Amino acid sequence: MRPLSLRLEGFTCYRQPTDINFDGLDLFAITGPTGSGKSSIVDGISYALYGRVPRLGREVKSLISLGSERLLADFQFAVNGDRYRIVRSTGHKGAPHVQLFRYDAGDDKDHWRGVEDRAAAVADRVRDLLGLDYEGFIRSVLLPQGQFHLFLAGEPDQRRKVLSELLRLDVYGRIMQAANTRARDASARAGQLARRLAEDYADATPQALEARKAELAQREEESGALDRQRAALEEGRQASDALRAAESARADAAGKLESARAAFEEAQTTLRDGKERLEVLDARIEALQSEIEAVGYEPEVHQQLKLALTPAREAEKAAARLEGLSKRQSAADGAHADATKGVAEARRQADAAVATLAEADSALEGLQRREAASRLRAGLAAGDPCPVCGQHVATIPPGEHVALDEAQRKRDSASKANDAATAAFQKAERDLVRLEADSAAAARDLEAAQADAARWRKKLVEQLGEKAPPAGAVIEARISEADAAAKRVAELAGQREGVGKERDGLQAAFQAAETNAAAAEKAVTVHEETIAGHEKEAAARGKALAALASGHGWTDVLDATDRGADPSTVISRRQAGVAAGIAAANQAIGAARADIKRIEEGIEQAKKLQAEEKALKQTADTATLLAGLLKADHFQAYVQSAALKMLAEDASRHLTLISENRYELDLEDSPDSQEFVVIDHWGEEEKRSVKTLSGGETFLASLALALALAERLPELGAAVRATRLDSLFLDEGFGTLDDESLEAVADALDRLHLGADGQAPSGRVVGVITHRAELAERMPSRIRVIKSQEGSRIEQE
Repeated sequence: MRPLSLRLEGFTCYRQPTDINFDGLDLFAITGPTGSGKSSIVDGISYALYGRVPRLGREVKSLISLGSERLLADFQFAVNGDRYRIVRSTGHKGAPHVQLFRYDAGDDKDHWRGVEDRAAAVADRVRDLLGLDYEGFIRSVLLPQGQFHLFLAGEPDQRRKVLSELLRLDVYGRIMQAANTRARDASARAGQLARRLAEDYADATPQALEARKAELAQREEESGALDRQRAALEEGRQASDALRAAESARADAAGKLESARAAFEEAQTTLRDGKERLEVLDARIEALQSEIEAVGYEPEVHQQLKLALTPAREAEKAAARLEGLSKRQSAADGAHADATKGVAEARRQADAAVATLAEADSALEGLQRREAASRLRAGLAAGDPCPVCGQHVATIPPGEHVALDEAQRKRDSASKANDAATAAFQKAERDLVRLEADSAAAARDLEAAQADAARWRKKLVEQLGEKAPPAGAVIEARISEADAAAKRVAELAGQREGVGKERDGLQAAFQAAETNAAAAEKAVTVHEETIAGHEKEAAARGKALAALASGHGWTDVLDATDRGADPSTVISRRQAGVAAGIAAANQAIGAARADIKRIEEGIEQAKKLQAEEKALKQTADTATLLAGLLKADHFQAYVQSAALKMLAEDASRHLTLISENRYELDLEDSPDSQEFVVIDHWGEEEKRSVKTLSGGETFLASLALALALAERLPELGAAVRATRLDSLFLDEGFGTLDDESLEAVADALDRLHLGADGQAPSGRVVGVITHRAELAERMPSRIRVIKSQEGSRIEQE
């Protein structure tokens, strides 16, 4: 599995969508300050693939960024040349969602094709693609904080489980099951073959084959004799059919002769009666024609009356409408004259109201000035300056009472009278305008009605050709009379047509009778000659059939011929017997041939089945032996032990290099388990458990084991792995290393990056999570996590 890209959103420090591109990275560092979200990157990969993270397991809701509703991880990775994408999200509410896609370069629209969208199905598919479950993944690919050392110093059962998953040791259990199944199947198949040989191929012998061949020869001889009898009977049947055909033709000709004679008599009768009937029909046709002419119906006049009816009715309507419009115009003219007088009177009243209002305004204004002067005098004393002209006042005139309120009421009353007169005048003018329009409209309608009445009267005169055309009621009466005449003429014409058709039919029958009489007379002669010819042919056919029956000894056929009976029934009965014999013989021949072929094939098949039975017994014995060797997981335990020893040797080599020849790693066997131990060459060189190592020492030993596992795992195991472990993420322990140990670790990572030859890149992705700047700078590439209040972001270099 090789990572390609990762998008995180609402995931711990990554509130906003954050993209990380792994494409082209081999050895790189993920660096940044503490708490910036470095470990969240590998947590995002673990969450996308398995729905859980090392620190929290499946309780991932606590990873949702503050203020976000849900977290999302979108991870793309490559496996064995194929490209996949998994999108997983979890919210505070609702069910989690996951979907797995596969890249399809041939799709023109959307290259990502959905593979699975159910959590369980996605989990199974990821395990198949990576060859690892979650526990195996975090112990061999993603080595998280706090769990980096578990494969080294963890419980033996857990280590065996992970190693069994990594080495695919389950294949040996499946091999044992397959061997047991094959042994059972082979034994059962061998038993089936033995029973089949005893039951189905008991008669597959050379003696049975010779007996059936002799029987076949006898049946073929019998079939030849029956074929000769069938040919003779077929000849007899043809002769019988010819005799029966000749006799049938003679009988048919006799019937036709009788029919021809009857037809001649019928034609003669038709000729006698037809002439009298034709004369009667001619007289009836002439009488009907005279009656039609007496009715005196004229279709053209009838049509003119129908066409004139509409103009007559419309003319009467126009005259009535003209009378009403004349009255309307007279009324409109009178109303207009009255309105003209009303406008003049309203104008006079309005002018008077305007004068009255002007007088009231003038009087009110004078009183208002006097009232204002009175108020000024009330506040002055002799010698004060005048507030109007500024001169000193010598004397103060006495005050006076001003009737200002009464003047104001008169002015308001005059104003209301003026408004009412003005409104009345405006209404009178509007009414006058409306009445003028009504009068004009009435005049126009009257003019149109006059034109309409003249037009319909002109059309009526044109239709009837009369200067003084009758009224509509008169025209309707004439139309009714014409309708009755037309109906009577139609009835008489129908009767005449019926009689004419009857005469035409009778005339045709008369002519046909003449033709039929001549044809029937000729047919009588022809049929008499035909009967004589068929009688001669029947005699010859009967003689030939009798000779054939005598030659073959068919006495029953001769007897039928002598009695004048139909010999074909007897011949058919003989044919049926011979056909049944031939069918039985052919069936026996077919059965004999099938038996011969079956016995021949059975002899060969029995040889093959005997050989197959022998091979199946050998297969069952071999499979039983193999299943016994793999029983009780002894072989799996051996492979697992050998793999651990090989990993211990490679890890020891790495540890020796990293620790500058101080430590070696070894595997100590015990009856119950295998444990890793370390040898300290700077101490007493005694083996001690890896659980006694310090934090920095544990990190170095765990890293050495992880490097060995990544390098050697493709070579180990029960079968070729479907997926290489092309990725390794380290998130542990660099802060506890001194400078020399850190340098050694960096060198080891370089060697892992370059591969076995130390020249070309190995193709493996190695990611190191660290805040040690000196280690990050040693890496060819870096993913820097920038911490901020708005959320972390990524810079790649």
